[in-house]
Amino acid sequence: WQFAQEVRDSVGVEPGIEMEKERAAKADSVVVASRASLLLAPEMTDQQRGQFADHNIYDVGPVWKQRAESYLKMLDKGRATPEQIRDQIEELKQQPEAHGDKWSRLHRFDPDLMWLLVFDEAHRHVRKLRSVGYLTEWFWQNPSTKQLGLTATPKRADGVSIGSEMFPAISADYPLFHSVKPCAVKDGYAVPYVQKYISVEGVDFKDLKRVAGDFDEADLERVLGEESTLAQLCQPLLDLVGDRRTLIFSPGVEMAANVARFINARSEAVCPECQDVGWYPTLLIGDGAKCECGTLLADGHVTKSGEQAKSINGGTRLADRKDVYEGHQSGQFQFLSVCGLCREGYNDPDISCIAVFRLVSKAASSAAEQMKGRGCRPAKSIIKDLCHIDTAEERRKLIAESETPDCLIVDLVGITGLDDCASTALIYSEGLDDGIVERVQDILEEEGGDVEEAIERAEREDAEEKERIKRDREEAEQRAKEDFERRAKANADVTYSTHDVGHSSSVDPRQATDSQYRFLTSLGMTIVDYVLTKKQAGRVIDKLLSGEPVERAAYETGIDEDHWERNGPSGKQVRFAAWKSIDISWCQSPSDASLAISARKNPAEFREKMTKMVRGAKTNEALNAAAQKMVRCRMGNDSQLIDIGQQCRSQLNQAGDDDW
Repeated sequence: WQFAQEVRDSVGVEPGIEMEKERAAKADSVVVASRASLLLAPEMTDQQRGQFADHNIYDVGPVWKQRAESYLKMLDKGRATPEQIRDQIEELKQQPEAHGDKWSRLHRFDPDLMWLLVFDEAHRHVRKLRSVGYLTEWFWQNPSTKQLGLTATPKRADGVSIGSEMFPAISADYPLFHSVKPCAVKDGYAVPYVQKYISVEGVDFKDLKRVAGDFDEADLERVLGEESTLAQLCQPLLDLVGDRRTLIFSPGVEMAANVARFINARSEAVCPECQDVGWYPTLLIGDGAKCECGTLLADGHVTKSGEQAKSINGGTRLADRKDVYEGHQSGQFQFLSVCGLCREGYNDPDISCIAVFRLVSKAASSAAEQMKGRGCRPAKSIIKDLCHIDTAEERRKLIAESETPDCLIVDLVGITGLDDCASTALIYSEGLDDGIVERVQDILEEEGGDVEEAIERAEREDAEEKERIKRDREEAEQRAKEDFERRAKANADVTYSTHDVGHSSSVDPRQATDSQYRFLTSLGMTIVDYVLTKKQAGRVIDKLLSGEPVERAAYETGIDEDHWERNGPSGKQVRFAAWKSIDISWCQSPSDASLAISARKNPAEFREKMTKMVRGAKTNEALNAAAQKMVRCRMGNDSQLIDIGQQCRSQLNQAGDDDW
């Protein structure tokens, strides 16, 4: 919806939307689509094909897995005849989503046309992703189609280059701020940041757990979510923010809601004596609330009250999110408190305060850049005028005189004992030496002020320090030369000891264990930037052991495709198999390859592994998957394993899968 609005505003074209229940029309010259809406539907399984064949249905066309399951239930329960199902399949074949035996809304778009594919948030698109590979291949059927990627943060957390296949050439590289190069802030196309830090007393962040290089969100919410700590975050924000439209990022759903509740329990009031503006508990106004000057505040002094904050998260329905966004953008309330939303793509140019209550490590600095970037846009009222002004000075003047002359960043970084955090200074100092970045952060923490001025001062002080070091070194070399002949040579004995330095952290008993993560990796799925619960990890493992593809197991357990990677046989396994002429072409994981190699190299070891797998099977599907692996390893006739499998099958059938 937001991208569609941008197209309307800047191009004057009404775009089609392809998402959920909305469909683009064939005549639409511009289409805005969600990547998930264009996914290729999972194909039906061989087992389902066999079940259709039992009903004398062989041509199943584009029927996908879930639809196949529905048809088979109708047949098994007598709610439809094979002839009726064949008729429905023929109707499916005539739909624009059908293409051979594949089904996707992507097929509604003619690949013979010459398309311009624009990928927003381009760093999220690599061809290995299921939602990207087939999409690009579909449109690339016309070699004249062009592809463009847009992103403010081109670095991916997994280190994969977005330029290797998707976007091999850079057409423009324009930083938000740079001390030397042209940049958006100095050229008058982005508003400058004003950095403020909140000091949280009595809270130790040093032992926060890490997940894939960044801080664990559940751990962050636990530390920050207590009421006393919440007050230390929210009250300074309220004192600093004034009338700025504010976006607040929290590490957890409950904390995001609590931030909104805290704000809504308070009202803004103006002291009649000193004219200071402050926020006070609503229930105390007229009943004990005092300004710092000692004046009692009454209802007549209130300037803001009621619901000034709302909270949404990734689980909020899309239609409800849209309503909340519109309310915030229209000024119905001042504070929008979010978890898991608005970091990317959200565009409200009139936001002029970003509060980051979610710490971000330097390794994940692009996340901090995304959050704070929500506030760098010039006010909506002046955007078109900026495009018609020739000089940077005039553009900066127009921004300075607008309703959003700068963006207030309210940050936790720098005062929490965490040396490994991404701050606004880090974003502004991209490309500078680490020492200068640290000095910039020190200046801002100790004295506050403007980020650009802090960078200029840090660079000046760095140059002066280098000159002093050079001068001292030259003087020291001269003294050393003079003293050289007078020095005596002597040996010195040094006594020292070494110590291993350990570190500990509290472990949430609900989170998946390291052994579960390792087992998932061996089964072909590596988890990236995501924390699984034990229960969730167990479900994924069970599905993989039952022979489900990695993509399906991830989808059914709610793991987004950006948070897992396929993990096939290792390079060592591939080389060994090639050397010994062992067929591992069927292997989807290191575990599969290990079985195939053991079957040839050490049959006794293979039987041991298979026995453990068969005895551990919890469902008939898991037993089927184990049997299939025996056949592929050419051990399908092993009588010992067959006997064990038959015993386990009998036990499962007697107890019932659920009871077992």
